[in-house]
Amino acid sequence: MIPRLKEMRQKHFPEMLFLMESMNSRNVLVDMQVWLGYERVFTVEPLGKSGGLALFIKSGVTVDLKYFDKNLMDMHVQFGAVSFFGSCIYGDPVFKLKKDNLERLSRIGIGRKESWCMVGDFNDILHNGEKLGGPLRSDNVFLPFAEMLQACDMVEMASHGNKFTWAGRRYDIWVQSRLDRAFGNKDWFSQFPASNQTFMDWRGSDHRPVMIKLIESQDTYRGQFRFDKRLLNKPNVLEAISLAWSNGPVTRVSSVSDSLRVCRKSLSQWKKVNNLNSKDKIFQIEHALEVEQSSSFPRLQVVWEIKQDLVSAYKEEELYWHQKSRAF
Repeated sequence: MIPRLKEMRQKHFPEMLFLMESMNSRNVLVDMQVWLGYERVFTVEPLGKSGGLALFIKSGVTVDLKYFDKNLMDMHVQFGAVSFFGSCIYGDPVFKLKKDNLERLSRIGIGRKESWCMVGDFNDILHNGEKLGGPLRSDNVFLPFAEMLQACDMVEMASHGNKFTWAGRRYDIWVQSRLDRAFGNKDWFSQFPASNQTFMDWRGSDHRPVMIKLIESQDTYRGQFRFDKRLLNKPNVLEAISLAWSNGPVTRVSSVSDSLRVCRKSLSQWKKVNNLNSKDKIFQIEHALEVEQSSSFPRLQVVWEIKQDLVSAYKEEELYWHQKSRAF
């Protein structure tokens, strides 16, 4: 799980990060907060070796916790000029306790008319179409969840990715369900009309991470080009440079700088196809793992082997950057 968090931190670094089933004491989570780069962390201690919640917050975000227990963190969030209510949820797997949690949310919702969203593992679905595999359930089982959403005036956010966010074996049957998701009320969508959720790949957990964005998309950072000396010994690099240079402009005063720009673009494209570190390997393994785990009948031995390959690739990536950092 730690390599997965490091990967998400590198790629996304959200303003707030909610973890369920942390299974760690506050001391461990404070250490995690430091190396993830968050300003502070709110925690709920696990019960024995199960449960535990953690909410990591960046500087510039003010959070006022209104209520918390082992299943819920309800809060008011101030982010610059923007403010809203948010509820981070970890639904109890026990039906009786699950109903108590949903009733608590309903009571909160009855008196809350401001902008509000809720996200987490609800450990519940709305109908049989929200799961694959396993026996069908009675319609009465779905009523408490549906009634809570209606009482709170909640509508699910637009989504990207595979919506079946949990997978696991139940006896000899592979089951996938829509347990993790995000909702907003009417005022939320008035304030953030383009807000959406992305269901990310399974890795390090049997749940998919859910990423909430308040806008439709974000600009991709384009870093500066740096020539890598390792390119000098790679096949076809000299040909790529020669071809790019010869195709560059030769009549204008700025021909040299323009030719360099074409060469830089050519080398960047070459590096994307011929990755020099383990990123490409990690991407391929992650894709293979996603395909296998998303199938109706995943081969558990194959899943285990792919995960072992992924662990090795993560270690190679860390070793590469460790060696690179020592060069400076």
